[in-house]
Amino acid sequence: SNEKIAVKDVTLPSGVEVKKDAIVGWLPMATSRYKGYWGEDAEEFNPTRWMEGKAYDDYVFPGFNAGPRLCLGKNMAILEGKIALLTIFANFKFTAKPGFKPSLLFSITWQNDSNGMQVAVHEQ
Repeated sequence: SNEKIAVKDVTLPSGVEVKKDAIVGWLPMATSRYKGYWGEDAEEFNPTRWMEGKAYDDYVFPGFNAGPRLCLGKNMAILEGKIALLTIFANFKFTAKPGFKPSLLFSITWQNDSNGMQVAVHEQ
């Protein structure tokens, strides 16, 4: 969990009142599976949800924190990730091994119980 202590009385956008010195916490595991944000398939492994063109704000997916404490390196990290993926995909082709089906375990994070993603890698 991630906990903060309120430095003054405040009303959240949801209307919830938080008193000074109250401890407020949130669980990334819970927000990552909240159907109100992600839809009815929130608990399913669905990487295509990121390809739908919908923008999720930093408070919904707080991998780099949010608000005034937003990670200064967020944009650089995302750019580096894109460059790395483009370089890999430009030089290699990945295909799932015949008959491979992912098998996921629900935990604090999604875990694959089938010894990883079984793929064949071919240089292009």
